[in-house]
Amino acid sequence: MTSVEDERNAAKGAETVLRSLALSPAATQAQIDTLRTAAAIATKASARSFSSHRNLNALRGEAATLLYGVGGSLANGPPLTQEMISRARNAVAAWQEGLSAA
Repeated sequence: MTSVEDERNAAKGAETVLRSLALSPAATQAQIDTLRTAAAIATKASARSFSSHRNLNALRGEAATLLYGVGGSLANGPPLTQEMISRARNAVAAWQEGLSAA
């Protein structure tokens, strides 16, 4: 089972990767794996969460979708844009805020 602390760590790792991509859109496999892992953790946490966490689940879902998108673009296209990175960074920040409020 994924704990809230696992989620926080995954979100922090994704945030670090996204910040590095803002400087250079080239990525290593480890960075891609970090983004995919964070997305998977957000998805799993949403699936096991109570209905009272609707808002947090929406934030998790948005972050997961955008992280999978960025990871997919890095792995095999389409080309990654600054807009994609920014949207993912905002979603991860919102996810982190939601975790803090939960």
